[in-house]
Amino acid sequence: MTAAILLNIGLLLAMGVCAYLVWRGNLFECAMLLGQSFFSLLAALGLSAPVGGLISGSMRVPLPYAEAIACAILWIGVFAGMGGIARAILGDTMTDMRFDDRLAVPGKVVIGLLAAYFASGVFSLVMVTIPAIEGACLRDDTRVVGGLHRGAVAVYAGLTASGEPGKSAEDRILRRTQVRAGVWWAKANIESEDPSRQLALVEKVEARYAGLIDAATLKELRALAYDPAEEEAEAARTKAEEERKARDEREKEEAEARSRKVEEEKKARDDRVRDMVNEANSLLGAGDLKGAAAVAEKALAIDPESEESKAVIAAAEQMKAERERAAELTRQKAGGMVKKAEAYLAEGRYELALGELDAAAALDPRCPGLKEARERLRGKGVQIRLGGSAGTGFRGHFGNAEGIKSVSGKVPGVFFVQQRGELSVVFRKTTAEGTLVVEIVKEGRLLAKRSTEARNGTVSLSQDVGE
Repeated sequence: MTAAILLNIGLLLAMGVCAYLVWRGNLFECAMLLGQSFFSLLAALGLSAPVGGLISGSMRVPLPYAEAIACAILWIGVFAGMGGIARAILGDTMTDMRFDDRLAVPGKVVIGLLAAYFASGVFSLVMVTIPAIEGACLRDDTRVVGGLHRGAVAVYAGLTASGEPGKSAEDRILRRTQVRAGVWWAKANIESEDPSRQLALVEKVEARYAGLIDAATLKELRALAYDPAEEEAEAARTKAEEERKARDEREKEEAEARSRKVEEEKKARDDRVRDMVNEANSLLGAGDLKGAAAVAEKALAIDPESEESKAVIAAAEQMKAERERAAELTRQKAGGMVKKAEAYLAEGRYELALGELDAAAALDPRCPGLKEARERLRGKGVQIRLGGSAGTGFRGHFGNAEGIKSVSGKVPGVFFVQQRGELSVVFRKTTAEGTLVVEIVKEGRLLAKRSTEARNGTVSLSQDVGE
């Protein structure tokens, strides 16, 4: 059983005790209990901060624990002290007092509820200012019964706040008690959490104390939490710095070598430029225009007067422009095929439309309008769709008494049917593995479907496709 559950059960028991005490006493004793509960609440809330600071400073107790101790001592002391003083002054008068019988039951109920509320409220506030208990509530994502600690603070805030009623005093009390306890616990325990759950714990803290916790505290908690992205970024920065240092060291060594042997360096530079030009020409011949230009530019950086490097760069630019022109022509050709397929669609010549779209996809899979045209084609006419495991081979025929058409291929595949009336379909797998699914679709509506996973399995369908 978790600490949060035990705390909630304890609060319910405290409420029950208050209700029992009220029921057993006369109405004046009930009123005394209410007064004790109410004024001890105000005293505990009002004085817990300075007394807690004294306890923390003198005994070296963590401030959240010190404030919890101070609040509890003040509450119990004022509660017991008020009762003792009142009973000493009044003596037997309290038990001799009588009230109208009509007021006894409703009066006890009302006073009992209020006394239970005030007493349990301050008790719940004391408990959630203890970091271990507030941490248990935070970990289990649970809250104290009825939000009693917030209600108790609201009572105090309603009597003491100025300006914006209730809010400033309530926030101030919760900041120095419950929020401080939760943050203290989170800071002490976040590094012991599983790394994958540390950021989630910070998010829980932010959600639980929304509006009461400042950005600086959240930033400090996030700095303590393990962040995979930050670790990766730091590794990347370290690697980049190592590469930079290695490059700088290499350039330094090369500079020292050049200063020692000027003539030898000049020859080595010329040889290097020549080798790089040869490499660039090889890349150019292989069609790697970007690589050739990069190598040639490096050679040109070494020798700005190298005509061979300039020639390689110019050739790469020319070939790049020719490729772009060819790509544009391909895009235009694919676009023309899409338009032609749309015309076939309008005429109801679906087989021809499919052929044009497949050809356009082979030229330019990202051709504008290709995807939309294919979607429109899927809802046209009577189709035989072959699906299942991609790459599964098939062979078969379809038709009716007027004619049979034989086809073969690999999944996926689509065939448009011109026949009307009863349509017969027979397909057989030509590969051992995989699944073959055969569907008959009309105007986007599935009429029949069957599949097989058997080795060289066969699928047979017969369906009336109408007129």
